Amino acid sequence: MRVVVTRPELAAHRTAEKLVALGHDPVLLPLTSVVPTGHAIPEGDFDAIVLTSANAPAAIDPQDLKSLLRLPVWCVGAATARAAQAAGFANTLTGDGGDGAALAKSLALAIRRGARLLYLCGETRSSDLEIGLAAAGFDVVPVEVYRTLTVSYMTGELIAILSHRAADSVLLYSAEGARIFSELGQMPKVAQHFENSEFFCISERTAEQLPPQFRRRARIASRPDEASLLALLKTRSVSD
Repeated sequence: MRVVVTRPELAAHRTAEKLVALGHDPVLLPLTSVVPTGHAIPEGDFDAIVLTSANAPAAIDPQDLKSLLRLPVWCVGAATARAAQAAGFANTLTGDGGDGAALAKSLALAIRRGARLLYLCGETRSSDLEIGLAAAGFDVVPVEVYRTLTVSYMTGELIAILSHRAADSVLLYSAEGARIFSELGQMPKVAQHFENSEFFCISERTAEQLPPQFRRRARIASRPDEASLLALLKTRSVSD
């Protein structure tokens, strides 16, 4: 299948390798890029770090990173845990459920009430984790260590990337990515590439950002992670 990958460029290349191994033809269409904000970590002691994105560890200022490596890191999923380990964190733990709300429940069972938690996050994010942690009695300190920028494309650039061929499937990893894709995918001369495409969404929230003509052809992963997304894609391949 011809599969459009909408992740930021570096992550998109990793996904492309997995797709090739599965026998697919990946097309890289990064919709966003990730850049560090440079925001400093507040002073004081923390009991643990919380992460809901694999983008966060690499965005931490190197000077701040040294002082944080001793702390346990609670991660929303395996991919985020691997990113934390790559940044140098040795004590990584993963919550159950794969999203912010589930991670908050895991922390509530494992850490004492009132603990001070450093939440390293992006400027754009779901509020589920912070709401859940606050309700559980934690002192949550969010620090926005990265921001997500939209990648701009002209119509001619999009057509060149798509190589005048229709896409069988599109992988969508976030609500923001789905919103951006919806705008691009409905552009004149571009929409025809997606007339019969299926849209594989990492979550229901992601699918909700699609316009009706795309939403009718959306499929949602069983868990909000790439492994589940690719497993869903595999079921489509088998049914063909």
